[in-house]
Amino acid sequence: MKATQNQQQDLLHLHTLATEIERTRLAITAIANSAELEAKRSEQLLLANELITNHNALEAVELELKRANEDLYLVEQRISRNTERLNATASPKDAQAIQSELGSLAKRQSELEDITLIVIDQQEQAAKALADVTARKAKTDEELASLENSGQKEVMKLQSAGSLLMQEFNALKAHIVPEHLDRYTKLLSRGVPIGRLVGRDCGACHMSLGASAYEAIISLPAEEFAACPDCSALLVRG
Repeated sequence: MKATQNQQQDLLHLHTLATEIERTRLAITAIANSAELEAKRSEQLLLANELITNHNALEAVELELKRANEDLYLVEQRISRNTERLNATASPKDAQAIQSELGSLAKRQSELEDITLIVIDQQEQAAKALADVTARKAKTDEELASLENSGQKEVMKLQSAGSLLMQEFNALKAHIVPEHLDRYTKLLSRGVPIGRLVGRDCGACHMSLGASAYEAIISLPAEEFAACPDCSALLVRG
C-alpha cells in the first residue's frame, strides 16, 4: 500500500491519539470505580443501616420507659388514694383489706422503680450508641464527599484533555486517505494496527524481526507501507 512519509506519520499519530483517548476514558472510569470510593460508599451504607437500627433501638427503649413511668404513676395514685381511705376508715376489717392492698401496691411500686432504673440505664446506653454511630457516619459522609469532590475535579481535567484529543483526532482523521483509514480500521479489529520500527523491533507487537524480514522491510521504497511479519501491523520507518 502506497503512502508518503507524511501520510504514514499521520496514520501513526492518529493511532497515538486514539490510544490516548482510550487511556483517558479508562482513567475516568477508574476514578468513578476506585477501590477507595467503593470502600467508603460501602462503609457509608453500613453506617446508615446501623444508624437506623440504633435509632429504632432508642425509640423502643424510650417507649418502654414511658410505659413503666405510666404504670408507676398509676400505682402511686392508687397508693395515695388507699392511704387516704385508710386514714378515713373506722372499720378494722376495711383497714386490714386496705393495708393488704397497700402492701401489694408497695411491692409493685418497688418492682416498677427497679424496672425504671434498668430502662433508664438502657436508654442512656442506646442514646450513647446512637450518638457514636451518628458521629461516625457524619465523618464518613464528609470523607466520601471529599473523595468524590476530588475525583470530580480530576474527571473534569481528564474530560477537558479528552475533548481536545478528540478534536485533534477528528481533524486528523478527516485528512487521512480513505484507503489508509480502511486498512487501519481492519487491522485495529485484530489488535494494534500500526507501530514504529525501532531498530529491528516492531512498535506494535514489540517482537524483534529476524534478519531476513528486517532486510526485506528496509529495502522497501520509502513511500510504501511495511508490515510486521508477526502481527501484520503497519510499520512506519524513520
